[in-house]
Amino acid sequence: MPTYLPANAAQFDLFVQNMLSYIKNNHHLWKNIPSEAVDNLFKHHNEFSNALRQAKETPTTAYKNVRNETQKALARAIRAFVNQYLRFDPVTNKDRDKMRIPNRDTIRTVRMDVTEAVDFIIAVRDAHRLAVDFWVAGSTSKARLKGAVGGMIYWHIGNESPKTPEDCRYNALATRRPFVIDFAPEYRGQTVWITVAWKNTRGNRGPLRPFKSAMVP
Repeated sequence: MPTYLPANAAQFDLFVQNMLSYIKNNHHLWKNIPSEAVDNLFKHHNEFSNALRQAKETPTTAYKNVRNETQKALARAIRAFVNQYLRFDPVTNKDRDKMRIPNRDTIRTVRMDVTEAVDFIIAVRDAHRLAVDFWVAGSTSKARLKGAVGGMIYWHIGNESPKTPEDCRYNALATRRPFVIDFAPEYRGQTVWITVAWKNTRGNRGPLRPFKSAMVP
């Protein structure tokens, strides 16, 4: 799970309750989130809440396993929802702070002192999930570039390729590989465009690779 999602089940539930309460009270003002997407998130939370209660009342291995699996499913749904609806306007930094969601990367590169390019592949992880693996272009090793904190991954859903990473709705700093992108179910079968660049410890971005496309599984 990302660091903003607590691993402890009870703390995770409190986090989700706070986020869902805020979404319920504000999503009609944002006007960019389909009601079906909100309903899907609440459905996953109801399933997890029931499993959490059962595991607490009857702490057997079977009930704990169900709690763990529904927590993982809810975490995937949250990641997809956040990346697709909460990372950009009209949702503000203040909104994300209140939901305890980290704000998106807004660094703009003035100079580029990362000269090494990155190469990457896109693979299907499972339903609604794609994995992006990346390494130094031309290298036989898949070790991370020395001095880099990770790879900046930009992606956009649409029929046409974005011209620049700033045209992408979504981005994330991937410090581990492969980086897994979760998509809401309604995006299945649509085209996603992805590009990657190294990002160093000074916040500077390296050369971008041409966008590659894949179909959301």
